[in-house]
Amino acid sequence: MDRHVVEDAARDLDVGDRRRGRITAGDIDDLDITDRAIGDGIRNEDWQEISFGDGFDVVPMPGDPDMCYAMSQGGNVYRIHIPTGAMTYIQPNHPDSVELRYNWNAAISADPFNDDGLYFGSQFVHHSTDRGQSWTILSPDLTTNDPEKQKQAESGGLTTDATNAENHTTLLCITPHPERAQEIWASSDDGMLHRTVNGGQTWESLADR
Repeated sequence: MDRHVVEDAARDLDVGDRRRGRITAGDIDDLDITDRAIGDGIRNEDWQEISFGDGFDVVPMPGDPDMCYAMSQGGNVYRIHIPTGAMTYIQPNHPDSVELRYNWNAAISADPFNDDGLYFGSQFVHHSTDRGQSWTILSPDLTTNDPEKQKQAESGGLTTDATNAENHTTLLCITPHPERAQEIWASSDDGMLHRTVNGGQTWESLADR
C-alpha cells in the first residue's frame, strides 16, 4: 500500500490554519485530521480518527486549533475537542417540531465573521453563534418542497429501507460571503439557488438565471 494515501477514499478535504499545516478529511467510514502537511507527504499513520460514520466534512473551528466540527451522513454533526476526543451532538431542531430534512452530505460552513459561528443546512439555513449550543433559523424552506420527492419512508417491504441517502429536497451547500457579512448563498439538491444580502431577512431565488 502506498504510504502516502489514506486507507479509505476521502470524500471531502479541508485545509484549516495554514500556519499549522492542518488538513481534515471525511472518509467512507470515519473522519480524520492531520497536522502533517509538509515534508515528504502524509502517511496513513499521520491521520487521527476523530469521529465515526460515513464521513463528509470536518470543519476546523476558527481561532481554536483544539476544536472542530465533524459531520456524517444524514445531518449528524458534532463539536469535538481534538486532544481528548470529547464529542457533543449539536444537530439543530426546529422550535415548532417541524420535521427537518438533512442531505446525506448536509450543508455546513464556518462563519467567517464569528469564530464561534456555524451554518448548517436542512431544508432551512440554520445559524449558531455559540458553537452549536443553540440555533436560529435564517430562512424559509429553500427547496421545492415537492412531496413527490419525499417518499423515502415508503420504500422497502415490511420495514422501511431508507438510510438517509434517499433524502431529497434538502440543502446541499451554504456559502457565506467572505467579505460581506450579510450575504449568504444556499443551494439545494433539487436545483434551487438562493441568496440573501441582509442576513436572512429576505431571500432571492436565482434558480432561473
